Amino acid sequence: MLPKKNPQLKKAVGKLMELTADERERMLADAREKSRRDLAAIEKTRERKGFEKGQSEALHAVARKMLSHGRPLEEIMEDTGLSIDEIRALMH
Repeated sequence: MLPKKNPQLKKAVGKLMELTADERERMLADAREKSRRDLAAIEKTRERKGFEKGQSEALHAVARKMLSHGRPLEEIMEDTGLSIDEIRALMH
């Protein structure tokens, strides 16, 4: 009721409402942008994990092929970067 009687107070309340609305909008925009960045980062991580899994499967396939040709374990380790335990696991 007081703002209706006092034009300066009415103007101040109006400005406060405007600033509050702007602040809320800014916070919502910030939240939307953070969400967009988070989703992009998640997608990038999924793509990287998919690539790494595919790469790992390819190395295992190469190691199995080398094993089938009787290549020495040390050579397979050197060529694929797999550990001796990983290569031995492929032998079973």
